[in-house]
Amino acid sequence: MADSHDNLTNLKKTLAYLNNLGIKKIIHCGDICQAQTLNFIQQKFNGQIYLSLGNCDNLEDFKKERTNTKIFTNFGSFSSFAFCHYKKKALELAKTSKYDLIFYGHSHQPWLEKKGKTLLINPGNLCGIFYKPSFAIYDTKKQNLSLIRLDLI
Repeated sequence: MADSHDNLTNLKKTLAYLNNLGIKKIIHCGDICQAQTLNFIQQKFNGQIYLSLGNCDNLEDFKKERTNTKIFTNFGSFSSFAFCHYKKKALELAKTSKYDLIFYGHSHQPWLEKKGKTLLINPGNLCGIFYKPSFAIYDTKKQNLSLIRLDLI
């Protein structure tokens, strides 16, 4: 997910959906905005949270000890996944050929493209600004990607 911009209504609906599916990890590609919103996500989600900071996030606001959240200032990665806020950084990461999937945000527009062996994914935005709110789910077992429009669940 990306660009939630403090929209607690959309976050609540999304997190309930993810918990109901038994999702274990969230990758947030930045622009949560307020520390209280990150606290809300932590309280409502049962699994691990990975956050790459966006242009509306301030690391100082998020510095308190967080047990189920890992925060990255530029980009983060685990396994064959990478994530960041900006497409420019996602394209740089794709050039390394280290990752199968790279998630990014910022533009609010859902987008999917292939660069070499790497799939670049913008899940859209949760705040509903410029485009309808959406997020993506990647099933690691089936290696299947789904874009979910929030207004359709």
